Amino acid sequence: MKRLLTIGALLGAVVVSALSMSAFTSVQAQTSEYTYTIQDVRNLQDFLLAKPTDENLKGKPYDMNGDDRWDVFDLCLMRQYLTKAK
Repeated sequence: MKRLLTIGALLGAVVVSALSMSAFTSVQAQTSEYTYTIQDVRNLQDFLLAKPTDENLKGKPYDMNGDDRWDVFDLCLMRQYLTKAK
């Protein structure tokens, strides 16, 4: 139970921080082969919350930490790339 509360709190904090970034619509960060935008953060966030997205996410390089799955850690890393690019 304690672990579920911790995971829920972490996900809630990430969602709140990602929503607070919505004012920065022109922020971009470029890795070696892909340029991330705030829309990518929104897409990954919606995917993690099982919400429908406006675009097809198939083939998007959202696995930021290389563990072969999209999770909250990838969202945190993507947000970090964007804030450093600013």
